Amino acid sequence: MSSPTSSASPAIQIVYVIAALAAGFFAGSTLSKPLSTKLLTEPSPAAAPVSPERANPQQVSPLPPSAASLVGNSENALAPKTFRELDAALQRSGKSPAEKRLALMETIGRMKPDELSELLSAEATNPDFFRRMRFDFQFTAKRLAELAPEKAAALWSTTPSLRFQSDALLGSWARKDPQRFASWTLSLPKDVQRAAASTLGEIAASSPEQFAAIAPQIADTPAAATAARRAIESLTQTDPSEQTAATGNPATRVTRDPDSAVAYAKSLPEGTMRNTALAQLARMPGIDLSKQPEILNAIQSLPREEAARLGRDLEEQSRADSSAKTSAITSLPQGPALDAALASNFRRNADKDAAQAAANLEQMRNLSSYPAAVRGFVDATASKDPAAAADWALSITSSTEDDSAQTQRMAALERVAREFAERNPEEAKKWLNTAPLSDREYLILSGKPRPK
Repeated sequence: MSSPTSSASPAIQIVYVIAALAAGFFAGSTLSKPLSTKLLTEPSPAAAPVSPERANPQQVSPLPPSAASLVGNSENALAPKTFRELDAALQRSGKSPAEKRLALMETIGRMKPDELSELLSAEATNPDFFRRMRFDFQFTAKRLAELAPEKAAALWSTTPSLRFQSDALLGSWARKDPQRFASWTLSLPKDVQRAAASTLGEIAASSPEQFAAIAPQIADTPAAATAARRAIESLTQTDPSEQTAATGNPATRVTRDPDSAVAYAKSLPEGTMRNTALAQLARMPGIDLSKQPEILNAIQSLPREEAARLGRDLEEQSRADSSAKTSAITSLPQGPALDAALASNFRRNADKDAAQAAANLEQMRNLSSYPAAVRGFVDATASKDPAAAADWALSITSSTEDDSAQTQRMAALERVAREFAERNPEEAKKWLNTAPLSDREYLILSGKPRPK
């Protein structure tokens, strides 16, 4: 006797297929009760029933009824060892694309964790990066993570080519048991801990409160900064669901007040994690940095590149926020963040109106911020007038060889020398030999000692 599905009209069959596909594809882990690990090799009108003794107790949810009629269940077939083998079998089945996807889901749903791990490991050596982004790979990874999260995590940690699959292989475990997942990351080598930072960051983003509970565990790991930054982003970002009644555009105000966000950041463990969280708050719209000494101190503790990135971000943010009474960069402490913000600001201003930017620079000659501002000005004008830009670069003076002014001077001179060299190598050589450069500067710009 044929099954209800096999005897249904074509229209009803299509409805069943769409329902089954939606349940399996969008839920990701909505699978059948694990049956035999046999691979489909022949079309079959109906799947054999599953006996209670063979059912896997770790099942998640049953496969939609219509899928059973789309999957063969030959006892003589073999479990797939590779996705290519699985794909070839499905191509031979003669099924429609929708039926093939359901058959693939059913086949993977029958496999045990060790078989799933073997399937993923075989694909990990495939040099085609995009091959691992296909549905079959992603579906298998999520299935393994659901059935055996620690096995999935072990596969991820020992297979470098799978590190970018952290969400598929680690996400399920991290969300269900953050405490245990965080403890597991502590056993990993430092470079692998750094790779796990994105997953810990997602815990922080989805639930800052939950992250605060595991923060002490990972405070001294390479993941500390990334996770702390994501927690603050979650606390301070605009809620996408908020809409203004008048325009229907996303609201621009933050979802938490600054005091609450600062209090949360200060509750995190001292060191990198707390400093990163506090510094991230500088990006919070509406916050007054002049009244937040903890944030200013945290900014000064940041590594140079991270501080410079923050400065550039704040400069761009201040331009976009026309409602702000004062620019956030005016409150930044001396250091890489302020230098980067000023350089970015004058680069933009000089692109729009070089004459006005030059006039503004003249007013800053005796200020400590002058070198960074000149550096930005030179970046914008060197391609238009390298000789004039060279004069501005040489106007940066410094009494030491390693202070901020010297760093800015060297960056501006390199920009000018590169422009001269691209336009006219002979002119560049002439400039190098006549410009008032130190021996060190001459060596860096020319690549050889100054002739004696």
